[in-house]
Amino acid sequence: TDGIYTYYGRANDSAGNSNQTSSRTIITDTTVPSISYASPSTSSGNRNVSYIEANITSNDTNLANITAYLYNSAGTLLNNTTTANSPNYVNFTGLSTGTYYLNATSYDLAGNSNSTPTRAISMDITIPQIGYQGQTDANGAYITRNWTFINLSINETNINIVGVDWNKTNVTIYNSSGGTICQNISGYVFVCGNTSNSFWVNASNLTDGNYTYYGWVNDTSGNFNQTSSRTLVIDTTPPSIQFNATTDSNG
Repeated sequence: TDGIYTYYGRANDSAGNSNQTSSRTIITDTTVPSISYASPSTSSGNRNVSYIEANITSNDTNLANITAYLYNSAGTLLNNTTTANSPNYVNFTGLSTGTYYLNATSYDLAGNSNSTPTRAISMDITIPQIGYQGQTDANGAYITRNWTFINLSINETNINIVGVDWNKTNVTIYNSSGGTICQNISGYVFVCGNTSNSFWVNASNLTDGNYTYYGWVNDTSGNFNQTSSRTLVIDTTPPSIQFNATTDSNG
């Protein structure tokens, strides 16, 4: 069984002479070290930061070392950091957008080893680009119809949600998880759609008054961006006009 053992050899002859070897001590160890991720290790998934943290703990009576490994999407080793004690904390910084793989292995003095599961981490530190495009009414516009068309252009590979803040109430145009989109607000009617990187909403049944809105987008890593705010005035009521009393009568 696992433990510490000491031995030596001894011999004697028929005349009573004896001799012995020096003592030797051996340690038998067939148990692999325990190993696990500890906080604040970066979990698998999408992240919008440029670093990955690894905090690796390993427990073994005869621990030799712990090594944390970071690979890029092609499987090329970017960094390996080894410590002789537990935990092994390392912060891999200065990373660019891309997919990375993180794991760790610990060894004991007998050569037994154990490894963590590999974590796949997608780094996206690029802010989505969003702006108004054609058919969107200009900022400060006065319009005589009861509807307006808001057309957004977005440049982002991993779009999560696109929406419009309409008078401080959100209208979702697109949701990558298939959630509710284009809900109506207070009797207004919103129709939404998208083609490629264009996302639009048509707001109708608008009563006369002032309206403020902006478009926004976030990606699957949590990066966020929004357009500038625009204000428009809906005025569908023609001005009243009549002749004054001093005006000559007709005919």
